[in-house]
Amino acid sequence: GALSGGGGLPLRRSVVMSASLLLVQQLSGTPVLSCFSASILAEANAPSTMISVAVTTAALLHVFMAIGSVVLLERFGRRPLLLCSLLLTAMALLIFETG
Repeated sequence: GALSGGGGLPLRRSVVMSASLLLVQQLSGTPVLSCFSASILAEANAPSTMISVAVTTAALLHVFMAIGSVVLLERFGRRPLLLCSLLLTAMALLIFETG
């Protein structure tokens, strides 16, 4: 196809995998927490200065973690990172379930 760059299937598989991961991230609820964190803190009667500091800190942390994830991705690759995160998530869920 036009997007295959001569390879065909590997590029298509990468695009489907990337789109799937983005969809799962959107469905996880994390973007909602980011968008409404100030409202959530305000409803919890947090002081306005604390809300400003918390929202700014979360945004900066998000930027730095995104940069760190690019470095990790370049160093280790997608597959090992996905398998590691899957294993750690399963372990955390098991701990939460039994604890």
